[in-house]
Amino acid sequence: MTIIQTPIPDKFAKMCQRHNVPPALVIQQFIRDLCHLEGTSGSDERLYAQLYYERCGYAFSAGVDEDIVPARLNEPADLLAAMAGIARPVRKRK
Repeated sequence: MTIIQTPIPDKFAKMCQRHNVPPALVIQQFIRDLCHLEGTSGSDERLYAQLYYERCGYAFSAGVDEDIVPARLNEPADLLAAMAGIARPVRKRK
């Protein structure tokens, strides 16, 4: 496991404080969901985390030939994106 230190916005810290949850816990849980690690929040949360990551372009910017969303999740991901009124980014294959 890699440990990093990074500043967080005051707005995020205050939001976490209002909900009585440590900011590190929120970030760690998002990572668990995104990477399908033990202790995820559930299948919907994993899918939403992946859609967020994909939508921001992180999965496509490095040029790595890897899909962040497994093929079996493409149909539900397309449906969720359509329900949200957003287009999923299209990855150009090499």
